Amino acid sequence: PIDNDLADAVTLEILGDCAERTGQHRRAVSFYRRAAARRHVAAASSGEKGFGTPSDPLAVRTSAEASLLLKISRSLSALGNIVEASSVLESIRPSSPHRTLAVSMTLGDLYAASGR
Repeated sequence: PIDNDLADAVTLEILGDCAERTGQHRRAVSFYRRAAARRHVAAASSGEKGFGTPSDPLAVRTSAEASLLLKISRSLSALGNIVEASSVLESIRPSSPHRTLAVSMTLGDLYAASGR
């Protein structure tokens, strides 16, 4: 089942990339969210712990999951949903190793765009 979740996640991410490149941002968000959920389930099933509180079931567990959250955020931003886009990235804890420079810079751009 873990292999199926990962394979499905990769497929959904590719479909999201295709939708994003053709300007179908809403569809891309849908594919990316489904891929992130599959990756999260696969990571949890394999015993990977999220960074931070071990009991936090929503903690980002892998860099691939964080990358999908970044893609979700960028698609939401393209749709004009700036606040929702920033809240997606805020779910990655500041002290997490998955809060990369790209995530932080995108979050800063979103804060500037929303006037925060």
